[in-house]
Amino acid sequence: MNEVSFSRKVTEVRFGEWVLDPKSQRIFDGEVARELEPLIFKLLCYFIINNEAVVTRQDLAENVWCQRYVDDNAINRAMSELRKILRSNKQQSTVIKTHYSKGYSFFLEPEIIYFENVSESRPQDKPPKKTSNHRIFIFYFLFTMLLAGLASVFFSFEKQGVDVREVSVDEKTISWLEGSYNSIIIHPSERFLAFEFTAEGEEFSSVIVRDLVTNQENKLAHPNVNLSPSGWSLKSSELFVKKIKDNQCEIWKIDLEDKERSQKFIMNCDERQRVMVGISDETIIYSKFGYRNNNNLSTVVIRDIKSGDEYQITSPSLSSFGDNFLYFDELAKKVYFERVQFGFTELMVTDIEGTEVKSLYKTEGRIWRVSYDKESNSISWFDNIDQTLVYFSLSKLSVSKVEELEKKSAYSLAYNLSNNKIIAVSVPYSFDIYNFDLEDWKLSPLHVSAEDEFKAVHKGQFSAYLKRYNNGLKQLIVSGPEIDKDTPWEVGGALDFDLDERSQKLLLLYKDSFKVYDLITRELKADIALKNHPISIGFKSDSVVYGLLKNDKLRQNQAFLYDLNAMKMILLPLDKVSWFSPYKNGSYVYIDVEGSVWIKQSDGSTKNVANITKSYFKDSFALKEGELFHSDGKNIFKYELELDSSQPKLISSELSKNMFINDIHIVDSSSKLVLDIVSVSSNSLIYADISRVGH
Repeated sequence: MNEVSFSRKVTEVRFGEWVLDPKSQRIFDGEVARELEPLIFKLLCYFIINNEAVVTRQDLAENVWCQRYVDDNAINRAMSELRKILRSNKQQSTVIKTHYSKGYSFFLEPEIIYFENVSESRPQDKPPKKTSNHRIFIFYFLFTMLLAGLASVFFSFEKQGVDVREVSVDEKTISWLEGSYNSIIIHPSERFLAFEFTAEGEEFSSVIVRDLVTNQENKLAHPNVNLSPSGWSLKSSELFVKKIKDNQCEIWKIDLEDKERSQKFIMNCDERQRVMVGISDETIIYSKFGYRNNNNLSTVVIRDIKSGDEYQITSPSLSSFGDNFLYFDELAKKVYFERVQFGFTELMVTDIEGTEVKSLYKTEGRIWRVSYDKESNSISWFDNIDQTLVYFSLSKLSVSKVEELEKKSAYSLAYNLSNNKIIAVSVPYSFDIYNFDLEDWKLSPLHVSAEDEFKAVHKGQFSAYLKRYNNGLKQLIVSGPEIDKDTPWEVGGALDFDLDERSQKLLLLYKDSFKVYDLITRELKADIALKNHPISIGFKSDSVVYGLLKNDKLRQNQAFLYDLNAMKMILLPLDKVSWFSPYKNGSYVYIDVEGSVWIKQSDGSTKNVANITKSYFKDSFALKEGELFHSDGKNIFKYELELDSSQPKLISSELSKNMFINDIHIVDSSSKLVLDIVSVSSNSLIYADISRVGH
């Protein structure tokens, strides 16, 4: 009695009024859809598979929890939660029966439905192998930071009665080596700092460990290998180090107290993996990518180093960007993590069994690292958009204080230490716009300056792009006939925009609405409120808008059309859509969360025309007639959609090693693409004193 999951051949399981979808881990009774947390899903599967037997508590401990002993209270809580979830208006009768002093049994007769003619392994078309780069983590970090920056709108803590203070910062550069500093990790004792360093002109990175008391440094390096720190063990000086060589990523544990620097292989890893912690000699907590077959979706897991067994403790929705581990509270046995949604981030907490997941706080920025202060029972993090320190009280479950930092440098990442100090790395990037010629594969600058530029749109005689200044001000720069070029067009927290040449209209997307303006007079023509979080928007015609929304209730994205004449929204039946664009003759091209490319015909039929291998970075797409362009951050691929089976064609050479593609756009009636480029440059490692006198 040890089966706990279904074969991939199972498409659904029916019992009572419920239908279980093992792939999405959801149940549905025709009226209510519920997503199951990992432990609850595992528990339900175990009861269904062993429906003819009485299941004892020891069976549950060994086969569901995968432990010899589990506290009775933990089993009681899980069983109570499972029964609560299985009860609905339609399903009133018993599903799980209790046998006094014996255990439990599944009370209904399950019907298991299988896919037809499905094998256990399925070959898929794959694009050419893509090369790895030692700046993969840097770009992934920068992309997600950019996403937070573009989606963020100024949030006033004063309006919520939060104590907001200005504090002065005395900065000191603690390393004068020229190069790129990244991935800073502080030991729980706050004595040791580990960081990744790539010297100017060098290809491979090393790890440097600095004693913040003695200022001594130790360098860890291997020939032709990229190294970066991933985390520390809670009760020792053992450091987890990520090694990347020839597209292979591994985690090793290094004992810094050992003069021989003894090393132990832990596991293979994903190059984007950020932070982990060793909670015992043989147990780690970290974020794992590939959740529900989505290469870009991460979930928090606990791993037994010796056996390799993993236990998933969080369950992000497919429409989110996943869960990232932040901090483990050893005393309370709580795991803190961030859940990244479009336009905001949730600070979350769960117990180590994954049964008590709670959302604590929502913010429009990102939470990259957290520090814990025992005296105030609070955690703090650095908001790299507002450049502030935010303090969250675990007693009051609210933000208790915000510190605005008066400093010289802009920080991309920072740790708040308990001795009125900050460890930080300065911002190492810029955003610019380039043209890419599809005929000769040449890259040429289009909008490059000291400010950040992104998303250029060209429609006939009109063109526009967004510019963001160092003070956070965002403007739309427009050119064309009769355009007033002298008066800046400030667009606040605009997330996306588009132009229509025929009607001379401008479309601006915000976090809860979209607005239509006259492009020449700047007169507001329409202001449409949106109930769900918007992702993207564009003109389908001069009177019809198309876009993508994130529906939290349904836990998936929704494609829509909006008729500006009728003032009416129409939802499109595009399943699990992550990107879409109008095509021809009333059809649409869309890509689902698993990377399959579909054409939805006007008669409702759907055809799979290609399969995208999703990248480590942000996948970006652009459609030009029958050609779909896909960027993985370093390359551009083209798919011919009219062919029966479209294979990707590599149409771009490698960018320089410090440049990455954040997004791609089509130029009307041209053989060019427009690329949003992130450029990475040298930066500084900073050790700063904070003056909190009188606070």
